[in-house]
Amino acid sequence: MVLFEIFLYNFLSSLYSSLAKSGSFKERFFSIAVTETASHIGRAVYFIGLSTAYWLGLTARRRQKRIAAMQLQRFQSERKQLQLSNDLSKAQLQYIKAQISPHFIFNALNAVYCSVEETDSASAEIISLLSQIMRYALADLDADGKVALSEEIANIGNIIKLAQLRYGDKCFIHFTCLGEVSNQRIIPVILSNLVENILSHGDLSDPLIPAVIKVILKNNSLYFYTKNKKNYIDLSVNKAWNSTGIEFAKQRLESYYPEKFTLDITNDSKIFETTLKIEYL
Repeated sequence: MVLFEIFLYNFLSSLYSSLAKSGSFKERFFSIAVTETASHIGRAVYFIGLSTAYWLGLTARRRQKRIAAMQLQRFQSERKQLQLSNDLSKAQLQYIKAQISPHFIFNALNAVYCSVEETDSASAEIISLLSQIMRYALADLDADGKVALSEEIANIGNIIKLAQLRYGDKCFIHFTCLGEVSNQRIIPVILSNLVENILSHGDLSDPLIPAVIKVILKNNSLYFYTKNKKNYIDLSVNKAWNSTGIEFAKQRLESYYPEKFTLDITNDSKIFETTLKIEYL
């Protein structure tokens, strides 16, 4: 066996020596080596590229999952915060209502109304309007915390009538309502508060600069505009109300209409204006 191996080794050595003397073998051997090397490099690049693409795709998918999870967590947090804000607004409203005994007040107003109805019709009408306004403000709300828009507009009308009866021919208010009022709903007294601000702190006695109140319904959106001349006797109170009342109105609007409303205030030396827009009412 050892002799056979020695013989085979000597045979192959002599064969390689004889072939190596010819240039064609060297060129062929070099060509084969280059081809094989290029083939191996190509395969290596292919598999490296495939692995890199797989890794990038896997990384992108994991990143998308993390982003989606963060967005979901943010949405849930904002939703929880909005719910807490709504609960706080309802609690504040209920607290205000709890300070008043509605039955006692309405019974008292009814007694006064009956006593003056026949002798003083103007006073009786004032008492009736006041009773309607208070009944609306203290009424229990539905589950969504809103009322019919028609009820809010009717309440504004009662507030204006009450002011006209109080001030007589020295009360100049232009109130208009444009658009179809059907089944729209709105949070209660949000518009009424802006009207009460005009009556409490505005100068309504100038026929050249009357108070203006507009309700416009268009494209499923509500536009509410108020304008009044300032009462210079009550400027300090005006400033205090604007900083407190408007801020409370904004909080309520943000609770019920997040990113669906705008409330612009114009407060110059003579005129106070509010422009409210609520989308998808």
